[in-house]
Amino acid sequence: SPRKESSAASDVYKRQVLCGPQLACAQPTVTSFAPTEGLTMGWTQVVFTGTNLGSTSAVRFDGVDATNLIVDGSGTRVTATTPAHARGTVAVELITALGTAAAGSYTYVPQPNITNLGPGEGSMLGGTEVTITGSGFTGATTVLFGSKPATRFTVDSDTQIIAVAPPQSAGLTAVSYTHLTLPTTPYV
Repeated sequence: SPRKESSAASDVYKRQVLCGPQLACAQPTVTSFAPTEGLTMGWTQVVFTGTNLGSTSAVRFDGVDATNLIVDGSGTRVTATTPAHARGTVAVELITALGTAAAGSYTYVPQPNITNLGPGEGSMLGGTEVTITGSGFTGATTVLFGSKPATRFTVDSDTQIIAVAPPQSAGLTAVSYTHLTLPTTPYV
């Protein structure tokens, strides 16, 4: 059976072909990428910046290839869409003709979900304390009633947020929070 080359030996061979026998070209490096977290269902677009990335052929999250790979002509920017993965932190790497560039860690978080609000109505003047229950609330940075931020809020746990409603016009208002994408729930 044919012998398989090790990844390190393969990288040296590629560098010899691309850079000459002195291996004069620089290794690919990733200096930053964003965002560094996204939903377990995948579909988060991640932008990597660095040097010598022009020959990137794959971006891997925990060994799984990302999709929608776009390599900027300057060799300093790569965009990819995350694959689905279980909750947790994983290693990310870019595979190039010059070698593999470790990008760092990416964290998969569960899809946030609002299951209940209470009370379901409040004063147009604001000030009503609303208990929001559901899941995936850890890391919330903003709670919105329509387009207006809550007067204040506390993330009690991954399953509960207590928010004080701001003044609103009469009628239904969608409640959401900012951290990742979250479906809205009506609040009267």
